[in-house]
Amino acid sequence: MRFLIAPDSFKNCLSAEEVCDAIAKGILKAAPNSEIIKVPMADGGEGTTSVIAKALGADIIHCTVTGPLQKKVTAFYALDHSTAIIEVAQACGITYTTAKNRNPFLANSYGVGELINDALDHGAKHFIIGLGGSATNDGGFGMAQALGVRFYDQNNTLLKPAVTALAALARIDTSKLNPKLAQADFKLACDVTSPLTGHKGASFVFGPQKGAQPDDLPKLDALLKHYGTLVAPELMSCPGAGAAGGLGFAMMAFLKAKRTSGAVLVADTVSLFQKAQKCDVVFTGEGSTDFQTAFGKTPMVTVQIAKKASPNCLAIGLSGHLGDDLTLLYEKGFDAFFSIVNGPQTLDEALLKGADNLTQTAENITRLILSQQSKYFKKGQNQV
Repeated sequence: MRFLIAPDSFKNCLSAEEVCDAIAKGILKAAPNSEIIKVPMADGGEGTTSVIAKALGADIIHCTVTGPLQKKVTAFYALDHSTAIIEVAQACGITYTTAKNRNPFLANSYGVGELINDALDHGAKHFIIGLGGSATNDGGFGMAQALGVRFYDQNNTLLKPAVTALAALARIDTSKLNPKLAQADFKLACDVTSPLTGHKGASFVFGPQKGAQPDDLPKLDALLKHYGTLVAPELMSCPGAGAAGGLGFAMMAFLKAKRTSGAVLVADTVSLFQKAQKCDVVFTGEGSTDFQTAFGKTPMVTVQIAKKASPNCLAIGLSGHLGDDLTLLYEKGFDAFFSIVNGPQTLDEALLKGADNLTQTAENITRLILSQQSKYFKKGQNQV
């Protein structure tokens, strides 16, 4: 029997690779002669660089950049020949902040521009940018400055990379933009469809998790509206412009970046379709699953690709938490979902036991499949 294991990470618990290992361990307990193909997945957020780097055998480049709160941090990106894979969270991630010091009025994305500059200096011409997990809400204002864009007020005074400075923005000069960018192209791995501004935009949707209080949201939104109107008003409503606190907008405006589904981009990069061919069972999963998973998240993309590659395969989702109304997921290709939590426990306990719970659940499911093998597989398919 041929198993494909292609999950996302379980946030704050296990990396995608660790999830693969735990599920494989369970399968082999029940079916030791099985063929297992492990394909760790991601959707543009945390873990994307590592997943793609391992699949491609890319180099990992470390460098020091400016963090979201203006302190130097050590970040990394992957480089495969002339292709750079960058997660913006490496430079301006919310993980560099705490609940006490998160402040979207102070946080900026300058370090993202520094990462891009470093990759350009290493010969990168093609960029895959993972948008997710940022602590910023500056519309990419800081990133653009690091890349050479100059922003001035009405007195022709150069503005500093702070969100509050956007209120004084009057003129933009792109003549000093890093010249190496002219030969580069950018793909945004992003499943967020929010525009830059408005009640579905960067500030109102994502501002609260970055430390914004209710009264702050209209102020932040107004600053981005003023900024966006001067930079590229035609791009403000583009899906994904509001991703990563508006970094999506800046990359579209200054780097001519194109947005694509993060999970699809990763799947293509790691050759998921080819690896899914002739599989009998596909295991995928994520930390928490609900109806939103149907809209382009890693498990859904994985199952859709696997079903195209091997139409008769069983598609099984594993998750720490199963939300309401999974009907749409069944309609789109999933055969079953299972929560790996095997009894009442605190979140800390569930996180601690994540690997063991995955292994136990995968073993139980595999044993069930084996017991009903003739029911699920066509005659002539690989058997254990």
